[in-house]
Amino acid sequence: MRITILLTILMMTGCAHQDEWTTGDTVWQGIYMATAIADGVATSRIHEHPNIIENGKIAGAFLGQNPDPEDVWMYIGTSMVVHYVVARALPRGWRTIWQVGGIWRHGMAVNKANQLGLFGEPCTRHQEEHPCP
Repeated sequence: MRITILLTILMMTGCAHQDEWTTGDTVWQGIYMATAIADGVATSRIHEHPNIIENGKIAGAFLGQNPDPEDVWMYIGTSMVVHYVVARALPRGWRTIWQVGGIWRHGMAVNKANQLGLFGEPCTRHQEEHPCP
C-alpha cells in the first residue's frame, strides 16, 4: 500500500515537468534493463533447483514460490515497460532516483541468486537425501 501511495505521489509530481530525456537517462535505463534481465534469468531457473523458493516480496506475490519461466518473463517484461513509462513521466531528479532504485532492487536479487547458485548447474539431487549446496 505504501508503494502505491508513493508511486501515485511521484507520478503526480511528474505530470507537468518539462525535462527532456537525456543520454544519461538512457544509460541508467539500460543498466536497469540489464539487471532486470539478469534477475529474470535467475528467477526463471528457480524451478530447476528444488531446494530454492522465490521469497521476494514483490515477485513472490505475483509469481509464487516456484515460478514458471514463462510467467517470470511476462513479469520481467511488464516491469521493464512500467519502469520506463514511470521514468519518462518523472522530472529529472526523481527520474534518477527511480532508475537507481530499480537497479538496486534487481541488483540485490541478482546478488542473492548468485550466492544461492542459480547461475550454476541445476541441483538434481533429492533434498532430503543429499541437500544441494
